[in-house]
Amino acid sequence: MKKCFSEQVNEALASDVYGLFGSGQILVVVNADRCDVTTINNSIHIQELGPCNPIAGLGGQQVGAIVVGGTGGGALHKLKISGLQVFQAQHGTIDKNMVLFNADELPECMLRHNCGAQGRDHECSH
Repeated sequence: MKKCFSEQVNEALASDVYGLFGSGQILVVVNADRCDVTTINNSIHIQELGPCNPIAGLGGQQVGAIVVGGTGGGALHKLKISGLQVFQAQHGTIDKNMVLFNADELPECMLRHNCGAQGRDHECSH
């Protein structure tokens, strides 16, 4: 299964998971089955569509799970209705969170979860 993470600086697996999925400059898609990492520039989607359109940045890339540092209810709802499982990242790198995911140690985000960036200045409408 492909997993997608958000990051601010393109360091692939060595990057820290960014706080808000749809607002990250770069999306990292990890295909553990093929030991393959793909990066997607998400900055154009943030500018054109706003930071709370989490599906747009995937650009048609098929993923099975999203691992987020945080997300608002609206974005989480959009991810869930698109058929994606959404998991709460732990502090640290994408590589660390892949290990935790593979060990079933990342909790699944439910719609009652709220934005992980509360108190930060961001433009989400939640």
